[in-house]
Amino acid sequence: MPVDPQFVGLLQILLGVVSLFFLKPAYDNRDRAGSWSFAVLCVGIGVYGLSAGLDWFVSGYAGSHFVFSFRSLGGVLITTAWLLLALSVTDRVPVTRRLGATFAGYVVATQLFFWTDPLHHLVVAPGSTMDGANFDPTIGVGLWAILGVGYLWTFVGTGLLATDALRSTGIRRRQRFVLSLAIVPTLLGSLATVSGVTVYDYTPLGYALTATMFAWALFSGRFLDLTPVARRTALGEMSDAVVTLDDGNRVVDCNRRARELFDAADDYTGKSAADFFPSVVGEIDAFDDLVDTETEIRIRPDDRERHFSLSVSPVTRRGQRGRVVVLRDITDRKRREQELERQNERLDRFASMVGHDLRNPLTVAAGQLALAEGKCESDAVREHIEAVGRSHERMDAMVEDLLTLARSGQRVEETEPVELAALAAEAWTHAEVEGCELDVAVSDDATIAADSDRLLHVFENCFRNAADHNDASVTVGVGVLGETGDGLLGFFVEDDGEGIPADERDRVFDHGYTTGEPGTGLGLFIVKDILDAHDWDVRVTEGSDGGARFEVTGVEPGDG
Repeated sequence: MPVDPQFVGLLQILLGVVSLFFLKPAYDNRDRAGSWSFAVLCVGIGVYGLSAGLDWFVSGYAGSHFVFSFRSLGGVLITTAWLLLALSVTDRVPVTRRLGATFAGYVVATQLFFWTDPLHHLVVAPGSTMDGANFDPTIGVGLWAILGVGYLWTFVGTGLLATDALRSTGIRRRQRFVLSLAIVPTLLGSLATVSGVTVYDYTPLGYALTATMFAWALFSGRFLDLTPVARRTALGEMSDAVVTLDDGNRVVDCNRRARELFDAADDYTGKSAADFFPSVVGEIDAFDDLVDTETEIRIRPDDRERHFSLSVSPVTRRGQRGRVVVLRDITDRKRREQELERQNERLDRFASMVGHDLRNPLTVAAGQLALAEGKCESDAVREHIEAVGRSHERMDAMVEDLLTLARSGQRVEETEPVELAALAAEAWTHAEVEGCELDVAVSDDATIAADSDRLLHVFENCFRNAADHNDASVTVGVGVLGETGDGLLGFFVEDDGEGIPADERDRVFDHGYTTGEPGTGLGLFIVKDILDAHDWDVRVTEGSDGGARFEVTGVEPGDG
């Protein structure tokens, strides 16, 4: 039984009108990727369906030719929107205003080409006729070119969607496959119509099915919006676990490390954060969604407890908000820190033993030696007693240096404004260097941020070093290396003594290095340790008067 042509026309008009109803979800989701391209696609489908249906009710060559040109506009809009939509969804190429204007220019140019066809006959050849009430065009070379471009763009867009589907997982993979397969009904209807296999144009039906499939895949889920930008973030953190959550606290993406860590299957997309990583969700729920946050947590993703650095960063794309959660395993670092704490505790106990258990008998021995020296009348024996006394003094100096060394290298966590001139003067009195002079060329208000107790040891040891390693009395100078608006660039301690040979300057801070018999080899080693603990730099050079000069840089100005 033959189908009434006008019934087919009404059906085509109805399909064209139905496609326009998809403009509402496109507008409601206008901030999402691909929404505007989908709207243009729906308009193109509507134009094509309406013009295809009207062709059954229009008589005459001129009217039919006009409807045919209008229907061609729908086809160009559809293929152009299809490629733009694929680019937007896959995020392969940014759909900028310039790119959109380029495609719009192409659509306008094709329409000018269609409407000027009577002048050049490149769209419809002069031999075109009417097949009853229908226009039966003989397609010209220009229209074949436009159709070729349309098919090319359709296949490119479909290929982008299919490739993205193969690279995705879970529900997102199914969505991408639906998007890539949505063009199949349209292609089948279009190819059947162009090839003349069917009497009626079933392309509007294919278009309606395509729009329906695309609307479901594009707007039914919320998993397409945050994925591309989050994927770029994950690529830079592939050694860490990276999970992207949408504003409903559902997983929209995660990298391989996260799936391994939390034993997630390929269908992780769409899971609630509580189901994906229950041990972490309590931590991230306490964070502000709009602020980058970082903390340390302890969880048991497997049979052992691990430490992680947890950072949560907000991410926004076309009005949609979410969070990127990055978990960096710091278990080994925490173990090293704990071992260092245990070592520091042992070092503290050692320092306590040296300061108390060793110094007490040394003090008793020195006292007994002083009594023996007072009663000794033999010069030969007195020389031995004096030698023992010098050894006691050396041991006492070593104990003092060891106590200082025990805490010198611990990183300085808290600093205070220190007046450089006042501290140098105080260190000079503690150093007890007889026969030497101090010259402080530092203003009273020059301050640096430092641990004052430890910086005091730096000056004391530098002063003693100047006195111990020069034969005659020396003048020790303290000055600054220059000042800026922010404070000092650094400071120096120098003397006018014999100096340090250039080939030995790199060794003076080594443990045990000394050139003097009374030296312990720890004085400058402690100086370097304390400066390192402040994150300062020190170098040895020649002083302004030929002696040794220690320059310290990298200091920060004090608050006062």
